[in-house]
Amino acid sequence: MKKYIYIVASIVVLTIVVGFTSRHLNGMHCTETVMFTDLAEAPIDSKNLQGQGVFQELTTDLLYTDIRVANYQLAAGSYFNWQSLPGGRVLMVTEGEGYYQSKGKEAIAIRKGDRIETIPGLYHWVGAAPDSQLTFISVTSQKSSDLINWHEAVSAEEYHQVASIVNK
Repeated sequence: MKKYIYIVASIVVLTIVVGFTSRHLNGMHCTETVMFTDLAEAPIDSKNLQGQGVFQELTTDLLYTDIRVANYQLAAGSYFNWQSLPGGRVLMVTEGEGYYQSKGKEAIAIRKGDRIETIPGLYHWVGAAPDSQLTFISVTSQKSSDLINWHEAVSAEEYHQVASIVNK
């Protein structure tokens, strides 16, 4: 069932991207169709993640757009370092439960069906709850050579403090 959700969500996002792009090419014609046949999962780099996780790139540099879409799966208790995205982000939770926190703000619980929108450059982190995996689709715009700017790690103490407060 999860794969069908990812496929449907990917098709919807790609339809929006292609529709937006085709309206803004101003006379340019795409001579090739890009077919995504290899959506292999890759491990998330451990220097940016405490715990384990995998991701699937659902778009590539071959598209005629700066929109990037990826599916992330974090194991229970896994969480990303602080990060910022120059193009902002729309994060859509498709499975599980976890946490989201912007720098200087209180963390919030996130779960299947939730959507988070971040402004470009917002300093934040995302992670799975201790007892639940977290799966989400991330849509961002590549406004510079760096899609994601990685910052310092969220400490185990910070993570456990968030888990104890949010789960009350």
